[in-house]
Amino acid sequence: MVLRAMGAEPQRVRERRPRLVSLVERVLAEQRGHLHPRVAIREIGVREEGRDRLLLEDSVELRGQALCRRLAGAESIVAVVGTIGNGLEDTEGSSDSAQSLILEGLGTAAIAALTESILEDVRRAATERALVTTRALFPGMKGWDLVEGQTQIFSMVDGNAAGVSLNASFMMTPRKSVSFLVGIGASVKEVPSTCVDCRAVAHCLHKTKHHVC
Repeated sequence: MVLRAMGAEPQRVRERRPRLVSLVERVLAEQRGHLHPRVAIREIGVREEGRDRLLLEDSVELRGQALCRRLAGAESIVAVVGTIGNGLEDTEGSSDSAQSLILEGLGTAAIAALTESILEDVRRAATERALVTTRALFPGMKGWDLVEGQTQIFSMVDGNAAGVSLNASFMMTPRKSVSFLVGIGASVKEVPSTCVDCRAVAHCLHKTKHHVC
């Protein structure tokens, strides 16, 4: 995952650049203690569903045709904000460009792993209730503006509980953080891949593989 996050093909790198693989393994061993994952999560029931509006409990509203289409049939919505902390960021700034690249790849891979772990827990909990889940929906996807998405998610769940805040550009701090929604219900529909909603799909190197976004 770290090698892919660095923009490399793992098998090719292992064959042609074993010294780089060894360096990645060393950095991984050194930096594991700097990862401090924290998550804030909240599930809210759906009261009313419309073409471009979902009214949730506690008078929470979600708006947008693309978002509501992806969440159609949901009986509840799970809002998530998570981070791996800023430990890796505190160690960045090294004059060693290779190590800086690896640290960036490690951060990207770690937040992807955290995201998948959260989704597994949500899917497992839904299955125990004989329900299914939608794909994760991320602010900034096609049809769901970043500012709108971040505003909606952070109004649903307290990001501060996970140590995450929004800056003036609606980007999250710490930098390696994630926010998303998941719909849960008996009749929700899954799309084949999160790639269909990704703005980078046209030039993504990993869309046909088990990938790191």
